[in-house]
Amino acid sequence: MPQDLDHDTIKLLIVEDDAHTQHLLQLFFQKTPQFTPLFSSLGSQAITLFEEFSPDIVILDITLPDTSGLDLITHFRAHSQIGIIMLSGSDASGDKVEALTRGADIYLEKPVDLPFLKASVIRLHERLHHAQSQAGSAPADQPTDALWTLNSQSWTLDWNQQIKVRLTPSEFKLLDLLLSQNGKPASSEWLAHKLNREAYDSYEKVISTLISRLRKKIKDETQQALIIKAYRNEGYLLVSRIARS
Repeated sequence: MPQDLDHDTIKLLIVEDDAHTQHLLQLFFQKTPQFTPLFSSLGSQAITLFEEFSPDIVILDITLPDTSGLDLITHFRAHSQIGIIMLSGSDASGDKVEALTRGADIYLEKPVDLPFLKASVIRLHERLHHAQSQAGSAPADQPTDALWTLNSQSWTLDWNQQIKVRLTPSEFKLLDLLLSQNGKPASSEWLAHKLNREAYDSYEKVISTLISRLRKKIKDETQQALIIKAYRNEGYLLVSRIARS
């Protein structure tokens, strides 16, 4: 069982099965007082540690002996809004897009530069903390007749004050960005930049896949359609009226 921890540190769960890479990560993060790291080489063990440790950020290898890191992203995202950094020895665009659309915040290729990884962890932690602390401010002119509500306390999209759809950080931020446009389309490039999606060579596919999966999730859980229209050469427009809380 994890021991009592200093909650002023950034709690890291590092899931990596390559012995050499894990050793380097251990040496690097264990000597830095800013972090409290735990390590796992198996996906099944990582799920247990995730539940016991409640990490702030997961650093996750894409290939593990007993499961796929992509499937772990899906599992973690179903239960938490933590930051997820994916490490991979593959530079395949498909892996990158799949990881980001499933909910990874950052995708880094091996061999990873450790100071850059540290900076990425710190920046991601700051960004998530800022998003959670700032998301509660609602504009005075928000629609009063909206059946949808973007809830910044629970990170959910609520339908008719009855059904709550849990959102990943990327899904929540996406809706927040579309709302901020006040009825104007948002380009895929702008959304990708704001969402910290570094796969700019395929940002259109990343955003379209994220929106498609968000629509499907909401339809499956509420039996209602969230209307986000795509306009050629302009971007995406949120048509459904959403209030904030």
